[in-house]
Amino acid sequence: MVHARHELALLETLKNQNQLTLSLDGWTDNSGNSIYTLMALKGSKKKYFVDVLDLHAKRHTADNIFSAIKSSLKSKQIGFDKICALVTDSPSVMIKLCRIVNEENPHILKIHCTLHVFNLMAKQISAHPSTDSIVKANKILVNYFMTAGFWREHLTTWQKANGIKHGLQTLC
Repeated sequence: MVHARHELALLETLKNQNQLTLSLDGWTDNSGNSIYTLMALKGSKKKYFVDVLDLHAKRHTADNIFSAIKSSLKSKQIGFDKICALVTDSPSVMIKLCRIVNEENPHILKIHCTLHVFNLMAKQISAHPSTDSIVKANKILVNYFMTAGFWREHLTTWQKANGIKHGLQTLC
């Protein structure tokens, strides 16, 4: 019931919107399922969660992803005429997807997310053998501060006082 109300509110909101930027990001969950999220952005402030595209049963081809996007947008009554740009990461499948979208909708700008590029660079740098000792030392340091009660409490207090929302964590 809550989801249905949210869905109706989303449809009503997006019905009158134009110049939307469509954002697509995908990942594989812990069970190996391939999931893509589809968001509509309006300016820098308004973000609308459109759909989760479950593609675990399909090959991750640009055609299959495009088909899933078209189906999702159609079910939400969002035409490609309302979309002005598509933001994706930059693997070859996404580059081809942007090309396919642009063939049918030449008015849509193709934008590659630079944060994904930086993330890939950071992963490659941290995976290089010369950084092994640095990564290992940082993991030890983060684990120490997160498990030592006294320091964890001081770190949490300092974060709150300085308006820092994210804490220490090891990502690799």
